Amino acid sequence: MTSDKRGSREGNEPDSLLRGVLRLMVPAVFGAVLLWGGFSASSYPVIGVVALLLFIGYMLWRLFNIFTAPGRMDGRGGTVAEAVEIGLLSIFAIGTGFQLLPSLGNLWLLVHAILFALLAGVAGLPELAVLALSAAMVGYSSLKVTELGFFAAFISLYSVAIASHLAISLERNRSKRLKSKMERLKMDIGRRSSVGEGSRVLATMDRTISETLQEIRRGVGAHCAILALKTPQGGLYVKAMVNDGGEAHHDAGVRLKGTAFHWVLNNRKESVIPSIKDPAAMLGCYDNKVPIRSFAGVPLFVGGRVEGVLGVDSLKEDAFPPDLMVLLRLSAKQLGSIVYHFQESANSAILVKDMRTFREYSRLISMSASDGELPAITLKVLEERITPDIVILAVLTTESEIEVLDARGEGEEQLAGSAGSIEGSLAQWVLGSNKYLHCSSSKEIPEKPSLSDSISTGKFETLLIMPVSARGSAVGVIVSGWKEANSLDASGLDFCSVIARHLALALLHSRDMSELERLRLVDEHTGLKTHTGFVTHLEHEELRSKRYESTHAVVIFEIDQFSAIAQGHGNGALAALLSHLGSVVKNNLRESDIAAYLGGGRFALSLYEVDGEGALKMAERFVRLVASTSVEWREVKIRFTGSFGVSSWRGEADSHIELAGRAEKAMYTSRRAGGNRATLHED
Repeated sequence: MTSDKRGSREGNEPDSLLRGVLRLMVPAVFGAVLLWGGFSASSYPVIGVVALLLFIGYMLWRLFNIFTAPGRMDGRGGTVAEAVEIGLLSIFAIGTGFQLLPSLGNLWLLVHAILFALLAGVAGLPELAVLALSAAMVGYSSLKVTELGFFAAFISLYSVAIASHLAISLERNRSKRLKSKMERLKMDIGRRSSVGEGSRVLATMDRTISETLQEIRRGVGAHCAILALKTPQGGLYVKAMVNDGGEAHHDAGVRLKGTAFHWVLNNRKESVIPSIKDPAAMLGCYDNKVPIRSFAGVPLFVGGRVEGVLGVDSLKEDAFPPDLMVLLRLSAKQLGSIVYHFQESANSAILVKDMRTFREYSRLISMSASDGELPAITLKVLEERITPDIVILAVLTTESEIEVLDARGEGEEQLAGSAGSIEGSLAQWVLGSNKYLHCSSSKEIPEKPSLSDSISTGKFETLLIMPVSARGSAVGVIVSGWKEANSLDASGLDFCSVIARHLALALLHSRDMSELERLRLVDEHTGLKTHTGFVTHLEHEELRSKRYESTHAVVIFEIDQFSAIAQGHGNGALAALLSHLGSVVKNNLRESDIAAYLGGGRFALSLYEVDGEGALKMAERFVRLVASTSVEWREVKIRFTGSFGVSSWRGEADSHIELAGRAEKAMYTSRRAGGNRATLHED
């Protein structure tokens, strides 16, 4: 066997060597001809076209080999050498095309920039530098293709590569962080506790149940003892099953459809069947090959409720007389106590895991970089915990309009972004009452749309619509649907309620921060920008003007009679005046211009794309506008005027601070001249 393997390996060595030589020689020879300008000669363009087609065929063959390699097929990335090889092959192919068609040389930089933007995703910066040098060398050696020099071409292409590489790296890091968050969250979220999840307490309970069933089987002389527990949907499943050969693990978890078990469950009474002809139909946990001849079952009471059935069967007819039924009833009580403790332990395990999930969820939403991550994190948590067939997060955009932020479920992702009116919907009732709506079967679900007439969520057997609200403010709703009835228990309902409240607090906090930022930048009395907002705007205008060599102007004006009005009419009159003047200024500006209230009786205007003379004309128009307006206060018309100062942008050496300072100086000049006028600052 060893000899065969060695022979096989030795037989492959020439093939590998040939491939290696081919991979090195073909690009080398082709690149040498390309750098020599061999495809630029006008005398034999047909040879160049044929060579290009052959080279493209070789390039496609290499790409196929690279991307179908075992490492790639297993989901691993490629090597650095493969990235450089792909880049060189692409550069040589494009270079040949431009040598054959030099008339398209004006597209050389654009085509190569697109190529390097793509290569930045598979190669590092050192490899991109080598590829940029290669492309620049090919372009420099090609006659009449590009007017860029060698260094200019290299710097241009490498700059594109660096910018693309940084952008891709940032996006990859962001995706990696979000994926890491999701993975950590998934590790901390548990489905309903089970033995497979490593709970030693529950494993002990399962072992105790099996041992108890074995004792019951031996005590009544049965062939098999079966514990069937009720599902949330009202059905039955085999929790444990033991026979004379031990525990039948392969039968655990089987849904029971047998009429005997369900009769005991539904009627809350014991049942004895002395003779069975069809065990598969009667019991549901056997096929007809097992010669079961008799059966006895008693209801299992847990906390006053029937939570399952204890059943025993025999290979003999009439195997369970009344004296054995007494023993079976006592055994059922003992087993009911064990099951009760089992359920309490399971609920405790669920509660512990839920608490870990709440803690991790709170940490994740507090660390989220934007509101856009909250829906994905929230729906992921709910999917893992309550396993709905569909879960939707929708928020109010107005008092009567709702929009779906995210949706999970088969074919339901398309609902994201849908919007509509909540009028007449179940969501309207939930938001209006601030109470959740939980329907355990389709018969209980009202004949109304869940969210809106324009948003279709399908039909479900179990439906939960949970309000997302906190501090008395309704934010939206979470809609969860299941295709089976009774799919949500009390612990799942409590879980959804806590998650909805956490989410509401996070969204309201985000809105509060946005509102604080808005109030910081917008004055509540005039509706204009504040002093801070105006300074921020001027900083952006300075950068824009220097970058695009554009121009703009600033106008600062002050109400001449501000102090007199305050003394004669009080602060109420001033508030009315400022509000009225803010509306007048805003309504008479161009859409591109900005107005601000700086405090006291002072206002400012930022005028886009105007020079000094143009700004002065606009300021003079506002002088007349202010003088012609008035404010009525307690049956008295208050008239006022303004002193305006104008300054325009002076180019690269100017700054927004100096610009505003000149406008302020010009305003003081207008005031000293008697007010009710506009002055352009001139050195």
